[in-house]
Amino acid sequence: WKPLPVSAPQNAPIRDNIKAWGPKCGSIGIWSYVLIYSDTTFGYPSGEKNLVVTNLRALLDQNKFYKEFGIRQVSTQLYGPQKHWPWGFYAFAVSTWRPDLAPETVQEDFFKGYYGEAWEPMLEWYEEMEKAALEKNIDTEAPDPRLFEGGRIEKLRSLIAEAGKLAKRWFVKERISTAADDTEWTYEKSQWKTTSKDRPYPCHRVKEAPVIDGKMDDASWKSLPEMKGFRIAATRMDAAHPGRFAFKHLTSFKMGWDDKFLYLAMRCMEPDIDKTKEADAKQKAFEY
Repeated sequence: WKPLPVSAPQNAPIRDNIKAWGPKCGSIGIWSYVLIYSDTTFGYPSGEKNLVVTNLRALLDQNKFYKEFGIRQVSTQLYGPQKHWPWGFYAFAVSTWRPDLAPETVQEDFFKGYYGEAWEPMLEWYEEMEKAALEKNIDTEAPDPRLFEGGRIEKLRSLIAEAGKLAKRWFVKERISTAADDTEWTYEKSQWKTTSKDRPYPCHRVKEAPVIDGKMDDASWKSLPEMKGFRIAATRMDAAHPGRFAFKHLTSFKMGWDDKFLYLAMRCMEPDIDKTKEADAKQKAFEY
């Protein structure tokens, strides 16, 4: 299953298989990957940052479908640090146990208990993303920029900030901080594709030559789009793995051109620049 309602086109194969096999089998068991797809795709395998878009209404719909065919064995699995998806655990368990419950009841019960005094803006924060997934038929197995478009990322940030002001207890503040980090991480990852073929950079002609002073704050530089979203470079010994996504120390660049020059500016966040050193021969051989 994908983390979408049973009627979604992406769920047609398994839906049709269950309908076909249900009448012929004494019992059917479901080993669901829906939480892995919903939660860990954004951060797996590193597990450093994740964003829970479990889609409760999809889970309830799927479990009603199981009940219709007499399916009673439903299991799931997850990877990585549990602090990123307590809502996923709760939503899966409750929707499996009581698929007849109203989604509003399940959501309010969890968010009141987990986010305490800050539950209302945090519930709205989650509902904003689930609403987008349902309306646009978004499969959250992959980070989709449509989750954040139309000013939604700004609204999510505003709701998290509001929750932060309401939080009084240390553990509530910590949970909101985790949600904030995961939101930004996922937003950054959703803004770019994973292959060079899918990542064209619109290199625009500049009206005036940009100022070359390392600041990138003049009108020409500001008018150019900024490309970001890089992985931490793999070493030669680990060349089979593409490397984890750079989140803490971001790199970005801008490019423009006129009749005389091609202009390139890079912004590299490195707090320990004094500790950097020239690459050795093996590392140089791997650079490209």
